[in-house]
This record gives sequence, structure tokens and C-alpha cells, in this order.
Amino acid sequence: HIEIWRVSDNILYCNQYVNICDLPTEFREWCIYLDHDVIDSGNMEFLVKITPYGFKDSHVDFSLGEPVKASRIYLGGVLRGSYPILEAEFENYGYLKPLFLTLSAMLYIFLVMCCFLTASKDLTIEKLYIPVCLFLGIVYMFVIPVYSVPDEYAHIDTAYSLSNRILGIEQPVEMPGYDYRRECDVETEEYLTFYTTPDDYKRYCGNLISQRQDEDLTLGGMRSTAANVNQLYFLPAAMGITLGRILHLSTLPVYMLGRLFNLLTFVFFSYLGLKKIPAMKEAYFIYAALPIGLQQAASFSYDSVMDAVSLLFISYCFYIAMKQTRVTLSEAAVLLFTLVQMGSVKGGTYLPVCLFMFIIPLERGWNWIKSLPLIAMTGFCICLGFLQDNI
Repeated sequence: HIEIWRVSDNILYCNQYVNICDLPTEFREWCIYLDHDVIDSGNMEFLVKITPYGFKDSHVDFSLGEPVKASRIYLGGVLRGSYPILEAEFENYGYLKPLFLTLSAMLYIFLVMCCFLTASKDLTIEKLYIPVCLFLGIVYMFVIPVYSVPDEYAHIDTAYSLSNRILGIEQPVEMPGYDYRRECDVETEEYLTFYTTPDDYKRYCGNLISQRQDEDLTLGGMRSTAANVNQLYFLPAAMGITLGRILHLSTLPVYMLGRLFNLLTFVFFSYLGLKKIPAMKEAYFIYAALPIGLQQAASFSYDSVMDAVSLLFISYCFYIAMKQTRVTLSEAAVLLFTLVQMGSVKGGTYLPVCLFMFIIPLERGWNWIKSLPLIAMTGFCICLGFLQDNI
């Protein structure tokens, strides 16, 4: 409730009730205009009385701003004065409390379960890996809103474009840089931000279980990151988007499915690496579950697939290096395939990771002269991987 009185003669200039929840949250401010003209407010005293109702979970800052051009009053073409402007910035964080308490309870129960399971002598590190990474990854999926991960908007566009190809929707050749999107997905971009705000969590609560039957397509600008990696790295996210579109889900559930498929891909391939690596499984576990990597795995970033392939490649390097028997054809194929991927992505940024390959002859004590064919084949695979996307 807003009241503005002129002290000298006790004239009421404003008497309004304002519902903050109905105001546009993207601006978080509003102007209160006086009911009477103020021709000259010099040396006048005004009393601004603000009575809040139901502000238990809200935070509001008020300030009396300077008159601005937009508030000047013209009567008959003559400037008659300016309205003083009462500004307010407000936030309502009440809905975050139950979310925070729920998350805290889940993390506490999870921690107790981990302590209980690790105390069991029958539990192996491999059995603990999948539930831990899946749980933490899903937490990151919801705590870090869509678009908040670096470059995620471009990764989403790239995966969406691949989803169109899966569904048989051709790219508009006459409009380079554009692709077809559902109208609801284009509209969602208007309020998704590159930084986290309280409003993001409010939308999560309201939109995650909603459905959108409107499947009309419209042209939208596509910001692609496909130049860094090949389409293989966007396939899991594209499959998640495709599934959501088939189920007629709204934008946020569709994007969360894309994130979930990326997370499942990371957990699956990194789990294969954990099973394969012959030693240092605890160090492998800790590294794979670090927030810096796992939050990427729970996003649209192609790092989810790239990191899993890297871990699988390093695991096979150590496995073959410490293996006492002859290397099988399938093991060599996996090693060479992951080696090619190391050399192909991000313009050769991962090429130093390929040096792990030399652990094999060092550990097995091979004769370097006799190993020249292996070294030449390794160099060929690295060059092949680098050239396939950078020629």
C-alpha cells in the first residue's frame, strides 16, 4: 500500500495498492504516479508511507528517483511539471526454500547411503560408480539451469538440428544459418538466460511436467558448434530431444531429456573405462565424478562424450600396457578408434592426450626398433583423426 502526503497542507497525492507478483519480473521496477500535478516541488516536504502485506518471503528495495522526461506532464502543449518517481526492486525467494530443503535432504540421505555402502566389504568400486555419478549428474542437471553452462545455447542448436535430420526434417537450403524449430522452443529462448536467476527455478517447477501439443515449425537462427567435433558427439543429446518431441513435451522437459541422454552416455562409457583400467580405480572414480567434468556431462556440451572417450582411451592404454598376454583385435580396435577421436576434436587440442599411447611400449619393454611399425601406425591414426575435421 503506497501513500504520498504533502506535509505542509496534508494533501494526499497518492493512495494505491500494488500487487508486486503481477508486475513484470524482467524489469523488477515500477513507477507510482501522483494523482495531482506538482508544478514546483522545491522546498516542499513529502511523506512517503509504504505498508507491506504478505512480504514474509520477499525482499523489496524502495527509492525515490529523480523526475525523468517520461514523467513530465504537458497540458495544452505547456509543460506543467514533473512527477516524482517512486521506484522499487523486488525479489520473491519463498519458492526456493522448499526446493533447497528438498535438495539438502536428498544430499544428506545420499551421503548416509554412500557411507553405509562403502562400509560393506562386498561392494566393489564399479558397483558404486554408476549410482554416484548418476545421482550427482542429475543434481547438476536441475541445479544448473539450461543455457547456464558455457556455450550451451549453441550446443542445443546443433543437437536440435541433428534431431531434425533424425525426424526427416530437411534443412532450409535457401536460408543458411537457419533451421526449423517448434514455435514453443523459439518462444522459450526469450526468457532463458546465460546466467542463473531465481526465475529459472520458478519456471522449472511450472514447466517440467507440462505438455505442448502445438508442433508447428518456424525458422530460427542456429548457432552451431559442429566445427569443433563431428556429429557423433551430438547424437545422444539429439536422441533425447527427438524423444521429447515425439512425446509432445514442452521445451524444458525436451531439453532435460537431451541433458539426461548426454549424462547416460558419459556414465556408460566412463564405466567401461573403470572396469578396464587395471589399477588406480579409486583415483579414476574421483576424477570422473569431479564437478568440473560431471556438470559438463549433465549438460548439452559435447564434452560429455569427449570426456568419456578420453577416459576410455586412457583406460585401454593402461590396460594393454600392463596386460601380460597378447592384445586382442577388439582391444586394438577400441584403442585405435578412441585414439582417432583424440586427434580429431577441437582443432587438435586433445593431441597431447594421445601421448598416453606410449605407456604401452614403455611398460611392456618393447624394442623401439621393432616397434617402429606400431609407432608409425599410431602417428598415422593421429594424423587421420586430425585431418578428417581440419583438412
